[in-house]
Parts: sequence; C-alpha cells; structure tokens
Amino acid sequence: MRKHSTGAHYFEDDDELCPEYEACFKVMGTCDCVKKRTCFMNFMTEARCRMQVESDQDHEEVLYRRYNIQCYTSGCNIIDDKCVCGPVPCGQNYKFKDQMQCNTALVKQKCANVTCPEVKNLKCPSDSMATKPHTPAGECCPTVPSFCSCNFNSCKNDCPRGKRKIMIKETNGIPGKCCDKFLCLL
Repeated sequence: MRKHSTGAHYFEDDDELCPEYEACFKVMGTCDCVKKRTCFMNFMTEARCRMQVESDQDHEEVLYRRYNIQCYTSGCNIIDDKCVCGPVPCGQNYKFKDQMQCNTALVKQKCANVTCPEVKNLKCPSDSMATKPHTPAGECCPTVPSFCSCNFNSCKNDCPRGKRKIMIKETNGIPGKCCDKFLCLL
C-alpha cells in the first residue's frame, strides 16, 4: 500500500487511499459519469449534472423563443435592372453571392449589345506614357480618354561621380518636357 502524499504537489487520481465517488462531467449536452477514487472534489454529482444539462436546454429554448432565431441567408438578384440584396429565410436562393458579383453581371447584361467607339492608340513623347481610358462603374464604354502623362522614372537626374549638377531648366510637368535640363560640371 502506498503512503498518502501530503502537500501541494499531489495530482493523482484513482488513489486507493482516497474515497470512491461517482464523478459526473457535462459532455456535449449530456452527463458522463464514472466511479473513481479521488481526493479532489472537482466534479459534480449526477443529480447536479442533470440539473445543469436541463437548465442549459431550457435556456437555449428561451433564447429561440425570445429572439425568434431563424435561419437566414443573404445574397443578391437582378430585379427590374437593379441589384436587390438582403437576407431571406433559408431555402430561398439568390443568384449572386454579394453586391459586387451582382453589379458585374448587371453591367455585362446591360452592355451585351453595346458597341463602344474605337479608342485610338496615342503616341506619347519618350519621357511620358499613355494612360488607359477610364470606364466608370456601371458604364459600358470609356468616358475618360487616354492621355500622355509624365514618366519621371525615365528621367536621368544624376551626374557621374565627381561632377556636380547645374540646373539649366526645371520641368513644367508637360509631356515632352518632363525631365529637368542640367549640366554636369567638374
């Protein structure tokens, strides 16, 4: 027979020196009860466990009744050439998951038989580049044409090592005149 260990470091269960108890634990809405010898009182009796399980079930039922909790799903459909989005009871289906998918489909539907005017290729000076034409959300054709914009990364703004930079003319930010003009002197 083992000697009973006294002190704060005693962690054993099923110790023959401890009394036998029926220990119950709540597990997924039911009571799981086992008999074991233990010197720890960190368990419930079967009666107390069953009371807690019933109380939990009653509480859930009250919440469902009080807040009228129901299953809802959300999404969007195209109705009268507009995206209509919102929650509906489960079982009713939406064609689109969200507003963005619905808007994309609406534009495709709206623009299916539209022919946009041809966009000309724009020739820009070597210090600039052409922007892409812009089509606003919900429109079929570009409303903002492409234009030349300065590409400052193409400018050479440094002098070789040992030479200093003398500014002749600063840029005005207009394509064709995007880069500063300067001399590199000793």
